[in-house]
Amino acid sequence: MEYIGRADRQVKIRGFRVELGEIESALMKLSSINNVTVVCSEINGSNSLVAYVVDNKCGEKISVNEIKEILKEKLPSYMLPNYFVDLDSIPLTSNGKVAVNELPKPNEGNIMSLVKGELPKNGDEEKMLAVWRKVLGNSTLGVNDNFFDAGGHSLLAVRLMGEIRKKFGKNLPISELFENNNVRDLVRVIKRNDERPISGNLIVPLKKEGNKLPLFLIHPGMGQVMCFKDLAFQISDHPIYGVRLAGMYGEMLPFSDVKELARKYIQEIKKVQAKGPYSIGGYCVGGIIAAEIVRQLRAKKERVNILFELDIKPLNRYDHLNDAFFVSFFVEQFFKSFDIVSFREKTRVKYYTEEELISKHFSYQDLLEYMLSTVKKLKIVDNQYSIADIESWYIAWKNLLLGINEFDVTTIDVPIVMYHAKDGDYFGGEWDRLTKSTVRNVSINGNHYTFLRSPYVDKMANDMMSELDRYEKI
Repeated sequence: MEYIGRADRQVKIRGFRVELGEIESALMKLSSINNVTVVCSEINGSNSLVAYVVDNKCGEKISVNEIKEILKEKLPSYMLPNYFVDLDSIPLTSNGKVAVNELPKPNEGNIMSLVKGELPKNGDEEKMLAVWRKVLGNSTLGVNDNFFDAGGHSLLAVRLMGEIRKKFGKNLPISELFENNNVRDLVRVIKRNDERPISGNLIVPLKKEGNKLPLFLIHPGMGQVMCFKDLAFQISDHPIYGVRLAGMYGEMLPFSDVKELARKYIQEIKKVQAKGPYSIGGYCVGGIIAAEIVRQLRAKKERVNILFELDIKPLNRYDHLNDAFFVSFFVEQFFKSFDIVSFREKTRVKYYTEEELISKHFSYQDLLEYMLSTVKKLKIVDNQYSIADIESWYIAWKNLLLGINEFDVTTIDVPIVMYHAKDGDYFGGEWDRLTKSTVRNVSINGNHYTFLRSPYVDKMANDMMSELDRYEKI
């Protein structure tokens, strides 16, 4: 008889409904595990999945690394336990049910370590390791442990960067965690001594592994590329690079000319891949920029295999543009694009419409303070985030929208695959007239903000891999 869990043991993790019994069922199929129970527990201020494991004493021991690799083949990423706790037995009530209140919280003594934590070699590594252990709540971590494998996610990334700012006086963007995802590498970033700002990289390596041609994904309107994390991790053999919004950290002047912005992105892309064939994608307004990148590459006789468009109309003009409109729209995206806090917590954060902002006669400084207060309450940034920081982000975003509003997509000669959100308000069709090649429309479950998250993104990842691999053979 296969145990599949009770229907009333469902929890919400990062907006997804998780059946705890399904995780337990997958774990119980491992011969090295005699018994297991999985619970959702609040750890470090966020909901985490904790697997309490009783080993089969007669069987062969299995590491957490091996367990996670096996589970990845059976479960979506959001259902993988953040912590594994080693127990001699599962505590039960007098009725034979799991005594949840008696399960110990994950701590240094009971966590099954991912790997034997390598010790720091110098004072900076020791200080950084202490920060990681505090934020991730795991005292067994070593300097080479991967942030994401150790249970890291967007909220913990914000906290980590806040702690690093306090301890080291360095303001690192969250994107640094993709390329430098362990203590030792992050210390090297902080210690490097050059004139380029740490946050100056526009190209973010989401996944460097792979011996095939890379894929470059252009940011959505909010400029971040962490939204591509689930997609990148599921595309095998191809390195995946995100291109984040220029100027959002104040490291350069923002762009309001889409052609100039595309030209800048091409310069950065060529630092990674000097010659074609290229594979380019873009999400939301990033799809407009991606199309212009393809046009400019083809004008230089560069080969482009394919353009992936992720839920974007080729033309979506706004009639009236003022600061009240931009600020209300900008803040609205905080609520929709980032799911760091729960829906209940979001309802406690005040949101002003364009009309309300106009009626309040806010000064520009008032608007900046309103935006700063909102991103902090939604835990998108840490408490050290400043007025200057939010102004840089807002100005870069505003300039991007102004540029997009005046831009017309020019016809290209490259195949397009259009992924549209099933629960969104755009279903493709308009791209047909903008390429001399073919357009294929693919519907993905979810809305404009959720279709890039597991489990919905699985279909997109598999389809993209098929397209990328097909062109490898040409």
